[in-house]
Amino acid sequence: MREYILDTSAIRGMRWEDLAQAAERARITVSPLSVYEILCHIDEPVRGANSTDESFKLRKNHLLRCRLLEIRDDPFLEHAKVVGVDELAHPSRSEDRTLIPKMWPILEKASSAADFMSQTLRDDLNIERELKDVGNRAREVLAEAEKEYESEVESVRRELLSSLSFTEAVKLSGLNFVRYVSDKAKALSKSYQRDGAKVTHEQMVYSTIFYNGYLVARAQRYMHISGRRVAEKGPLKIDPNDMEDNSILLHLDMLTPVTLVTEDTGTLDACDKVLRHLNSASQELEVPVVVAPRVIDVKTFKDELGIVSQEREKDA
Repeated sequence: MREYILDTSAIRGMRWEDLAQAAERARITVSPLSVYEILCHIDEPVRGANSTDESFKLRKNHLLRCRLLEIRDDPFLEHAKVVGVDELAHPSRSEDRTLIPKMWPILEKASSAADFMSQTLRDDLNIERELKDVGNRAREVLAEAEKEYESEVESVRRELLSSLSFTEAVKLSGLNFVRYVSDKAKALSKSYQRDGAKVTHEQMVYSTIFYNGYLVARAQRYMHISGRRVAEKGPLKIDPNDMEDNSILLHLDMLTPVTLVTEDTGTLDACDKVLRHLNSASQELEVPVVVAPRVIDVKTFKDELGIVSQEREKDA
């Protein structure tokens, strides 16, 4: 069965009925981070809504679309499992996959955001968990992840400009791009090895090629937009919303046929660049490269599954 991952933009771009059809025809999954991206707005007003109740109804219906999708492990935990270092992952990263589905029946019955956040649920250890202030907690989780993403991009900027001119850094491509991305992966594998993990450089390169490639491609884009003077001095003006898709790309292992569905043009562009650089490096080295994952837009996704496009619901 074909396997897809939908990010927040893809979920927003589809009706409930379309998602239900898709779930019957393929394995449709969602990363916990995407659920958080929607959950963090649960107690916020919707532009154009006539009342608080109407805002909550729209937010609730939007979030409940995720009920149709299979919740994946946290992307960092899933990656850790792929390379065999899951014992190094923080235990909290394993909770989302089981806790999030327990939220759906509570949300479905809730009459308001206050009602929803006054409830509790029980985890797999039968420990009661409060949903109090869950919207704010989701925002805090995302803010921390966005901060880490911005730090990673700044690190790429400094590394590139430490050995390349501004023009060379922005235009880094083909084999040189792939070598730089591979070196970042190898540095991470060495870190794991120091902790006693038996992970190979090849495993790390294959499992992070899209994640690290996206980081570099977006850093190049930010540098280009900012101009030489700002790029060389820093910090760059970074879009924190890019964090979600960057993290989701840890779900994409180079050897596993999984498809990310997104309406984010920055993600589509960055991933297309990664693929073009891989192909260019393959031709230059005369070594065939097979890339199993794909990154597509919603229209392509619907066409593949034979879903007839319908008018989109009011966006929440």
